[in-house]
This record gives sequence, structure tokens and C-alpha cells, in this order.
Amino acid sequence: MSDLKKSAISGLFWVMTERVSLQGVNFFVSIILARLLLPKDFGVVGIVMVFISIAQVIIDGGLSNSLIRTKDPKPVDYSVVFLSNFLVSVFVYVILFFLAPYISRYFNLPQLSSLIQVLSLILIIRAISIIQITKLTIEMNFRKHFTIQLPSVLAGGITGIAMAWNGYGVWSLVGSQLVTSLFLTAQLWMRSNWKPALVFNRTIFAKHFLYGSNLMGIHLIKELFENAFNFVIAKVYTPVQLGYYTRSNAMKQIPVETLANALSKVTFPLFSRLQDDTNKLRNAYVKITQQVFYLIAPLYVFLVTLAEPLFRFLFTEKWLPAVPYFQLLCIAGMIQPFITTM
Repeated sequence: MSDLKKSAISGLFWVMTERVSLQGVNFFVSIILARLLLPKDFGVVGIVMVFISIAQVIIDGGLSNSLIRTKDPKPVDYSVVFLSNFLVSVFVYVILFFLAPYISRYFNLPQLSSLIQVLSLILIIRAISIIQITKLTIEMNFRKHFTIQLPSVLAGGITGIAMAWNGYGVWSLVGSQLVTSLFLTAQLWMRSNWKPALVFNRTIFAKHFLYGSNLMGIHLIKELFENAFNFVIAKVYTPVQLGYYTRSNAMKQIPVETLANALSKVTFPLFSRLQDDTNKLRNAYVKITQQVFYLIAPLYVFLVTLAEPLFRFLFTEKWLPAVPYFQLLCIAGMIQPFITTM
């Protein structure tokens, strides 16, 4: 067995272990939070996440993916990308901070302003740990990434449940995400030997931006398309309806996040090593995508059939209006492996 194949199998095992464990924790936490909080709380945070998701794509700019595909990246490559990501994250955060009151008035939700200003801090927190995550991905050291991710998600989940139990409402969801990001970043810095050098090289930046900007454009279109539903539902209908939609979408994402996205994390560095052999690259992509589809499609059919009793049992009757959203999203989810594998 070749070293590349061994790395792929080992990487897939640890990524799958990570995804199953994290999805299990998140699923358990989401059940408790859904019982303690109102659909409106999830809807309001869903509006905030529209802006954060789009901002996250802009901050990364596809530069981390450019590092992954670069053969033997040098220390200066990492430092240039780190500095770029950090400066852009601060710039984007400042913009969101001052736009927050206007966004709040647009949706006629007074609390939205402070929620955006606080939750958007995760953009800066994540930006200063992107390189450590990228290095683990390049090295295909998914075991270490798993041992860092799991305690972070547990800490965030416990924080969210404790806050919800004590009546903090929508801020429970904010606290959960902030604590998760803080724990993750702190561990990545403590357990990584890499430290940035404060250097900036225009030539190196241009090289990574040339590749990354194309990916950023694709990902930006994808985020805008996916979040357009959240935006329209929140504006045309109510945050309550958005809460039903976001809860349904989170449930629908579990199979995709566990399998397809786990494969994506392994296959991108793997495919990068095959970039000079077009036939092997094409055959590997087709084979993996087909296998993911054959696994996910029957599962979604099963979930569509049992949607109503499933929501009644897990989230109580107050979440039953979310069932039609969930069923439609599951049908659409059957084709998602063709999008997320690469």
C-alpha cells in the first residue's frame, strides 16, 4: 500500500471520528437548547450568521486553500497569509460593528445590533488560528485536530446549556459559539510549534491571492445563495419562521457534515498531491462522489418519511411547523455531495 493511500485512509478515519463525535455532541446540545429556547432565538442568531458566514469567506480569501495546494510551502508563506487574514478580519469586524445598528433597524429587531457586535468577534478569533488548522490539514494530522476540536465543542455546548438554563435566552447561542472558538484557538496556539513572523511579501501574497481569489468568488456565491433564504425569510416573514428553517437546515446538514464534508477535508490535500495526474484525479473524484451519494440518498429518504415523529420526539410540538422545511431540505440535500466533495 502506498504512503499516499495510507495517509488518506488514516486521515479519513480520524476525520470521520472527529465528525461523528462533534456531530453527536452538537446534536445532543441542540436538542437541549431547542427545548429550553424559543424558535425566535434561533431565528435571530440565524440573521447574524448570514453576515458572519459571508464575512468569513472574505477574510480567508481562499488563501488557506492556496497554502494546502502549494508544494512545500515556506515559513514566509504561512506568515504572509496569517498577517493578511488577521488584518482583513479586524477590518471586516469594524465594518460590521458600525453597520450593526442599521442592520438592526432594517429587520426591526433592536437586540440584533448588540448580537452582531459581540458574535462577530469570532471572526478575529478564528482568523488567528487559520494557519494552525491549515498546517494540520497539510500534514494530514487529523488525529491532533480531533483532540483539539472535541473539548472545544464540549466547552461551548456546556456554556450554552448553562446560560439557557439560567434564562439568558438568545445570548446562550452567542456564548456557546464564542467559548467554542476561544477554546479552539487557545489550544491550537498552545499545541502548535508554529509562530508567525511579522513579515509581508507582496509577491508571495499575490501568488496565493491569484489562486485563492477564484475560490473566494466561488465560495462567496455559494454563501450568498445559501444565506439568501435566511435573509428573505427573516425580512418577508418573521424570525420565528427563520428559526424553524435554521433548525431544519441544521438537522439536514448532519449527514452531509459527517460524511461529505469529512471527505472534503481529506480529499482536498489528497487531490492536491494528484494535481499533476489528471486521469487519477478525475477517477478519484468520481469514485468518492458516487460512494457518498449512495450512502446519503437512502438516509435522506428515511428522514423525510419520519420527519414529523422525529421532530415531535426530539424537540417537542413547538417545533412541528419546521417539518415541511426539513422535508424539502432533505430532498435538496441528496445532491449536496456533488457540491461538497471537492
